[in-house]
Amino acid sequence: MRLFCLCNGQLGLNVVTWLREQGETIVGLAVHPPARRRLGEDIIMASGLPPDRIFDGSGLEDDASLARVVALAPDVGVSVLFGYILRGRFLSLFPRGVVNLHPALLPYNRGAYPNVWSIVDRTPAGATLHYVDPGVDTGDIVTQVTVPVSPVDNRRVALSPAGGGRLRAVPRDLAAVSRGRGAASAAGAGRHVASRCRR
Repeated sequence: MRLFCLCNGQLGLNVVTWLREQGETIVGLAVHPPARRRLGEDIIMASGLPPDRIFDGSGLEDDASLARVVALAPDVGVSVLFGYILRGRFLSLFPRGVVNLHPALLPYNRGAYPNVWSIVDRTPAGATLHYVDPGVDTGDIVTQVTVPVSPVDNRRVALSPAGGGRLRAVPRDLAAVSRGRGAASAAGAGRHVASRCRR
């Protein structure tokens, strides 16, 4: 399976490192521009990719970038803490779709900083591996992990167990993604909740 990764932060670094350790083929990597990047240089180094396969995540929809991605012939995109909304032209380049590791129990708390809002709003917390569609965190769910949050938790405490849960979801379910769209459910199907979109 040929993977194109879109990663930021510690969890992005963990996932890229794990994928390489499993012998997965990472053909391209998109990172945030330097001003928005967290651990970007570490992620680039962990990917083992040459500079011509590293992409500026803020410009993935321009024609030149799209052509470069097409030339890499990726099968699946893997997004982890990536801060840009992926649009139709980019999404259409992946025969087996793009999956996103989202730090919330969808359909609760879509968008940015969902781990914070699960504490503030007292909504269920967790992590979701889901397909990316044209909406914001609305694609079909591959798997979910619930993370308990106590009334005294803060953002840092909530991130720690959730981070472990999110990382465990990747190895368990990327195999299903490689076989095709084995999604469990739609992110909003059958639920009546006040989801937040804060991007």
